[in-house]
Amino acid sequence: MLMIKILFVLATSTLTYADAFGSTWKLLNQTQKEQFIAGYLQGFRDASKVTELTINYLEENPNKVHEGLRTLKALYDVEGSRPSAIVPRLDEYFRDNSQASLSQALSAVKYGN
Repeated sequence: MLMIKILFVLATSTLTYADAFGSTWKLLNQTQKEQFIAGYLQGFRDASKVTELTINYLEENPNKVHEGLRTLKALYDVEGSRPSAIVPRLDEYFRDNSQASLSQALSAVKYGN
């Protein structure tokens, strides 16, 4: 699992070389590749839902575009977040909220809800 976390950080970091992830990808076995892509696809699904909510909010509140986009940006701000600190908090959160989505759990952990 640590390898998956490291690879995710490498894949989402700004890279100097266009093909830099290809060499990392080759190091993964089939199961690791599937786990990595499963997480990535879940992130895309969550981002799509958040984008749809944002579009609806901005349509209903056209005078609050700047505020709405700042709020959206804050949702994705994970600067300084470390998996080693987040995972135990998610474990605790899911004990009482087993039906929550990952995005709900991460928001709750991030904002202390």
